[in-house]
Amino acid sequence: MIGVIEMPHNYAIVIFYSDEDEGFIAVVPELPGCSAFGEIEEEALQEAKVAIDLWLDTAREEGREIPEPSGREHLREILAGGCCPRGDGIDPFFALASTYAIKRS
Repeated sequence: MIGVIEMPHNYAIVIFYSDEDEGFIAVVPELPGCSAFGEIEEEALQEAKVAIDLWLDTAREEGREIPEPSGREHLREILAGGCCPRGDGIDPFFALASTYAIKRS
């Protein structure tokens, strides 16, 4: 199952199960290298939230450019089957199979 979660920063999070890792991987396609692992989806999501905050803090400290979040627009790309224009490597068919959006409380 894959999920796309909209954060207060409006960055999409893609969560998928990895047979190889025997757990869930959460990837933030708009933030290169930003990902997390969890034995269950909820754990991967929580870890991804931490990873986003750390990624943004580090980027600010190092003076790196912070991408503008596309949030809902990225979800629309996934649903339209065009989620890989940035070369993020996510299979749009797989992403479309079970996509959902959740607002962080």
